[in-house]
Amino acid sequence: MRLLLIMFLCPSFSCSNAQVTVSGIAGWNSNSIKMVNWGDISANDHGGNDGWQLGGHVEYKLSKWFIYSGAELNKNDFFIHYYSLDGNTVATYHPLYLSIPAGFGYQFNLNRNVALRFYGGAYASVGVGGKLRSAKMVCGDFGPCLDSRPRTITNANIKYGNGTNNDVAPGNNGLQIGFGIKTWKLVEISCMYNAGLSNIYPHDFKSPRLTLTTVALTAKIDIVTFKRK
Repeated sequence: MRLLLIMFLCPSFSCSNAQVTVSGIAGWNSNSIKMVNWGDISANDHGGNDGWQLGGHVEYKLSKWFIYSGAELNKNDFFIHYYSLDGNTVATYHPLYLSIPAGFGYQFNLNRNVALRFYGGAYASVGVGGKLRSAKMVCGDFGPCLDSRPRTITNANIKYGNGTNNDVAPGNNGLQIGFGIKTWKLVEISCMYNAGLSNIYPHDFKSPRLTLTTVALTAKIDIVTFKRK
């Protein structure tokens, strides 16, 4: 929260002489989840899939240091395999988050046209959409579930909240670090590591804790640059 506050106050005060750049970004992300404590959830198989992101950034540059923020739509993807006596269910989550990143960076110029950039900050996200796909497999009494057995597949919108009838917690917050290579003072390819700190499982359940981590590869193109006076 302090980082976001600094970001929004900076343009009016200490960053009044900054160079301001507005950019558009798009990219791919790879997701992984970690279950710290399953609580009363009977499952031990889980993992992540690929997703995408799209949005815009605003950057306030002072010499080689800069402050960044923005807004992004992040489509994440992960699955959980639940076990029960009457059959196993593979639930595949496709949450769509609106994310607000904010942080500080440093630019090291390799030559006139190429610069190496480093990032460090935080992000706050809120769920705004997405789908949940559930595939229930019929299992034998003692054998494993087989893909050839009949199954029931359902698709529904993700329900965000912390109640027992919800699918995913309302938000996801965490820290991020990364680096990028910027060329011709216009185009940047960057890699960001986003470490989720929030429990994205509905909190009404008995102590399950699920965190979401992503590695994002993005392309960023500067749209407009001007100086604040």
